[in-house]
Amino acid sequence: RFSLRTVQLTGQIARNLRMFLKYDNSLTLDLASLVRANQEAQAFSGGAVVTWNSKLISRVEYGMRLLPDNITQQVFSGEQVVFLPNNMSLKGGGFYGWSSTIPKEWLVYGSVRVPLTRWYALEPYYFLSKVEGAPSTENRFMLNNQFRFPKGYEVNLGLLFGK
Repeated sequence: RFSLRTVQLTGQIARNLRMFLKYDNSLTLDLASLVRANQEAQAFSGGAVVTWNSKLISRVEYGMRLLPDNITQQVFSGEQVVFLPNNMSLKGGGFYGWSSTIPKEWLVYGSVRVPLTRWYALEPYYFLSKVEGAPSTENRFMLNNQFRFPKGYEVNLGLLFGK
């Protein structure tokens, strides 16, 4: 199946402020239950990225998911990146989704980026999430491998463990 995954339009509003509008179809393409049932779940959102200074960047985003069976879910997410010496960085963020027809859900995460060479960095992530009414929280760990090539090209390879 061929389908559009995502489109994002970003504009530089001010020297330190970028704003964006986004269409995201990744749930339709990534969730096996939706693929098998030939169902769709798109998201439409808008947000901003603020560069406070050379060491601090914030992102906020608000939108709406259109889920199967005419269910809508509002979503809000945010992320903070702190740049450290030696090209290291700390990242933390979260997501909250709510609706009048499905359980609320949230997710928080943190990571640290550690460059090991000029062209390779490790970025381990820890994710903690919960769906309202679920018996427990879910824990996930991801190890992102970042390869940077001359002329600005970059490849990321992530390995995920958890449920």
